[in-house]
Amino acid sequence: MVAELAENGTIELGDAALAGEIRQRLETAGTRGTPSGRTTASGYLGPGGSATWNATFLAGQYARVDVYGSGGGDVDLYVYDENWNEIDRDNDATNWCIDEWHPRWTGVFHMKVVNYSSCYGISYQLVTN
Repeated sequence: MVAELAENGTIELGDAALAGEIRQRLETAGTRGTPSGRTTASGYLGPGGSATWNATFLAGQYARVDVYGSGGGDVDLYVYDENWNEIDRDNDATNWCIDEWHPRWTGVFHMKVVNYSSCYGISYQLVTN
C-alpha cells in the first residue's frame, strides 16, 4: 500500500511531500530484514493513541523500521523483542521515525507507534525492510 501511495504522489489529504519521502525511503530501504522482505502497515492514531505491529526479523541481518506521520505532530516509535525488552526507539519531537538494529536471533519483534500530540490525531505509514 505504501508503494502504491508513493506512486500516486499524494497521501491522505494530498500530502505530496510525504509521498516523496516514502518513495525515497522505499528506494533506499536496504537489505531484507524480514523473511518476506519489505512489509507495510498504516493507521490512524487519535491524540495520545498508540498501536502495535509485529514482524519477524532475521538474525544478523540489518533491520529497519520507518514510520511517517502525515502533517505535524510528534509520532514516536519503540521496538521490543518477543519478551518486550526495548531494542531501540526514536522518540524525538518529529513526525518521522527510524529505528535500525541487527537482531542477534530470528524472532518476532513488536513495533509500537505512539502519537504524543494531545491536540489532534495523525495518520501514519510504517515500513520495514
